[in-house]
Amino acid sequence: MVNSLPLVMVVDGDEIHREMLENMLEDDMLVISVGSAQECLNSLQYKKPDVMIVDPENENIKGFELIANIRNSLEQQACSFIVLTNDNSFDARIQAYEAGANDFISKPFQPEELLAKVQLNLNSKSFYKKLKQDAQEAMKTALSAMKQSSDLGLVLRFMEESIVTESHSALADVIVDYMGQFGVESSVFIIIDDDAHYYHCSEDSQEALLMAMCREKGRIVDVGLVTVINGKNASILVKEMPTDEARYGEIKDVLGIMINLADARSKSIATANALKDEQKFGVQASVQRGIAKVNSMQSQLAKHTDELSSLMLSFRGRIQESLLAVGASEHQEQMFLEMVDDSMEQMESAFNGVIRLESDFKGLIKELTGMIQSK
Repeated sequence: MVNSLPLVMVVDGDEIHREMLENMLEDDMLVISVGSAQECLNSLQYKKPDVMIVDPENENIKGFELIANIRNSLEQQACSFIVLTNDNSFDARIQAYEAGANDFISKPFQPEELLAKVQLNLNSKSFYKKLKQDAQEAMKTALSAMKQSSDLGLVLRFMEESIVTESHSALADVIVDYMGQFGVESSVFIIIDDDAHYYHCSEDSQEALLMAMCREKGRIVDVGLVTVINGKNASILVKEMPTDEARYGEIKDVLGIMINLADARSKSIATANALKDEQKFGVQASVQRGIAKVNSMQSQLAKHTDELSSLMLSFRGRIQESLLAVGASEHQEQMFLEMVDDSMEQMESAFNGVIRLESDFKGLIKELTGMIQSK
């Protein structure tokens, strides 16, 4: 009997820490742990974990480099990576995401947080697995339906092009282009985040109205020479179906294959966009925290500058009073006061340098924020 529990691999150089993580996770999933990068790579030859929890701070692990190397492996691309580290800095988070990590947990942490993030990544993997199964089923359907048809080559090329599209509009363009190669004009309807989006027709066009009306009428709806085929998240409208019965049946078979592929690809595009948005939000939150800290530092620095300036002026006054009290000559008094003034100028210059450095740092964070928001 095959064990259905998800497999989690812990990569941590601290044996006590590994045992602690195992105890946290072992009630809900299978857990294996390794103490070095080499042990990890050796285990991956016969183990395919769903999630890997990596501590990048141990010299024997070099976690960011390890994640990047594993992520480049075709066999392990579906694995999710969670970085677990003492370093909660902005740079550490950026480095983790650039290496290919899916999530980030800073120490110390609560067991509930770890379990929740592991489960979230497991859910994402399950969703991707189902998408892959749907795509495989769609491929089988396509091969079965079209193996006797001269249109098989076009369908296979459509599969190749649609699976690499990165946006819903690009997917719609590929559908319309290949329907054109089958000799018919078409429009496409796709549901994105519960909103209706129409492609190759305007929202107030007759085609858009027909697709909206036919969504709940069944999988295939014929309205005169117009045919609409509906999937879970997409619809394809053919404006003028062939009058030849045989060709009409072939086009319907093609539409069935294309709507299955369009549904599967539409889901994967939406999921990829959601994951990008989630990672972007995490980076933006880190930047905002950095800006808040810089603003706090700026306020405290201004306060300390004012206080020190006041203290120095008071100190100068006391020096002057002391010189008068001890009967110092005018020359001695002038000499001491010039020394005090010179020290105050040097201190003011040093503070101005700190303020400029703080201002440059704040400008850098602002620039990073703009770069992130523009992506």
